[in-house]
Amino acid sequence: MKISLYIDSKGMGGIEAHILQLILGLLESTQHDIDLLLWKNYSVQSGSKHPLLEKLKSVDALSKKRIRIVNFNGSLFSLFKYFLSNASLVHTHGYKAGITARIMGLLTRTPVVSTYHNGDPGTGKLKFYNYLDRISSFLSLNIAVNSLISQPLKRCSVISNFVNTMDECDLKNELESRKSIAFVGRLSHEKGPDIFSTITQNINKPITIYGDGPMMDELKHRYAHVEFKGMCDMDKHWQDIRVVVMPSRFEGLPLAALEAMARGIPVIASTAGALPELITACRVGKSIDLKQVEDFQSEIEKIMLQDNNRYLTQGKKLISYIDESFSRRINIPRIITQYKLALKSNDIN
Repeated sequence: MKISLYIDSKGMGGIEAHILQLILGLLESTQHDIDLLLWKNYSVQSGSKHPLLEKLKSVDALSKKRIRIVNFNGSLFSLFKYFLSNASLVHTHGYKAGITARIMGLLTRTPVVSTYHNGDPGTGKLKFYNYLDRISSFLSLNIAVNSLISQPLKRCSVISNFVNTMDECDLKNELESRKSIAFVGRLSHEKGPDIFSTITQNINKPITIYGDGPMMDELKHRYAHVEFKGMCDMDKHWQDIRVVVMPSRFEGLPLAALEAMARGIPVIASTAGALPELITACRVGKSIDLKQVEDFQSEIEKIMLQDNNRYLTQGKKLISYIDESFSRRINIPRIITQYKLALKSNDIN
């Protein structure tokens, strides 16, 4: 069977990081060939490769032969031809991929699985597209990254985001370099980078934002105490971060939170989406109502002043928790089960 992973993507965010983990997991645990479908490769316009394609360069030569990149250049006709002649099963991520794939799947009797990553209803055009994405969910077999996102969807199972953990032995080697209080994510209203910047204004520690988005210029103008790193390969920067703060207004199950915890980094977050459940379950970090600014500041100070032995103990606890609940080895088999159900359902229909 060929598995086609379909996205409309301009950069490397949470969805793209999820797809990278999914591709690596499928290569590790199955013999299936993988087509990575791009609605449009926006990076071509700037003369560079999509960052997800750059990440895939590290895949070993044998596995790389099982991956094919298909760019539709924004053409519905090209997408239709692909569904008609190449698709065994298409797994979509994001609203544009989801909507277009369900239509094509209906026309060509191709099974479609859709993962819903975000609980933010959006505004304007985005709100309309998110509405179409939800009401057309009956045409696909669906996965939501948490139970809140799954509620308005048809034929939906909950399978969380997943990551691979660092070796606990390596955690000790990073203790001295971990000095920064960080925000990691898209610089957009629902993620709350402005709240992060306000919370950290009077904390005399390195304050860093990793990511890009529509609020970048506004934030740079208003908050001189923040160092803006832009879009980064976080694998090179986790070692500098002592605590991650996620004051999201709307959220699913952010991959950045899992990635931080998989490195033994505690997360202080809002009560949006699945963040409270995630933090409560591992008993490291804190989930706080956005109105309680002083509580955010107090929890940040506690972690920054914590001695290394206690920080190390809690870091190991985080790594163990993520490995047991949110690793590729746990969640890839669950996704493969959904693929089998979609294929079986399509045969029956």
